[in-house]
Amino acid sequence: MNKSPIVVVDSDGIVAQGNLADSNHKMAVKIAEKLVEIEAKVIYPSCIVFESTTTMSRKLNNPQMAAGTLSVFADPNMIIEPTGQDIIAGAAKYFDPNVTKKNTPFDCAVAAVADKYKADYIFSFDDFYVKKCGYKLAKDLL
Repeated sequence: MNKSPIVVVDSDGIVAQGNLADSNHKMAVKIAEKLVEIEAKVIYPSCIVFESTTTMSRKLNNPQMAAGTLSVFADPNMIIEPTGQDIIAGAAKYFDPNVTKKNTPFDCAVAAVADKYKADYIFSFDDFYVKKCGYKLAKDLL
């Protein structure tokens, strides 16, 4: 029997699922359905939960979406990885403020969580994870 793939989720994957106007919405929903179908172990860095819901509330001006999403993450069946000192140290290895402002410490925390769990995929649409970190994106499962 094949082991369930391990997938770490970034905020763009979370936001795209909930935002119908997001250019990646349809693909994000398909990816989420695929992860359920293949019984993937899906891990959410705690800092990403807050980054996503802040984006929904502030950037998308949709505090109701943020509140609903936050309540989903309160479910004890969700796997939330705390952003402790080990993840911060791992993120520091990836973060280079001189390269680009696009790849934030949040992205680096996702990579650090992926390293910790030896993830198979990252649910994101950001090629930083492929080019800089050597991970596959969850859209490759489709």
